Amino acid sequence: MKQTKTKIYDIISWISLVAILVMVILMALLDKTERTEDFMGAILILFSIILSIGSYFVYKEMYKDDKESLFIPRRYGIGWSINPNSPKGKVSWFIVVALLGALFIWLLVSSLL
Repeated sequence: MKQTKTKIYDIISWISLVAILVMVILMALLDKTERTEDFMGAILILFSIILSIGSYFVYKEMYKDDKESLFIPRRYGIGWSINPNSPKGKVSWFIVVALLGALFIWLLVSSLL
């Protein structure tokens, strides 16, 4: 069951990553008006939020035994990530998603005005 949840989050993350790449390519190919740039930027941020939330739950499942350390090894590649099971890590993840959410709302509103 837990591996199924992790696989679902992985699939959602990969779909979001592909959508981000497609949006970047579309931004390069389409006519650039301020309205379309703001709207496409808002869509990019939306997929980034989905990607961040998906990675939060994947890391939360993978490192559920480690509630002390703030930094943990990345799941893919080299480097470190923030541990979502530690109290400071939860706050850090929330701040990142909240900032992305605020940026999404700002870009969406500016594209509609």
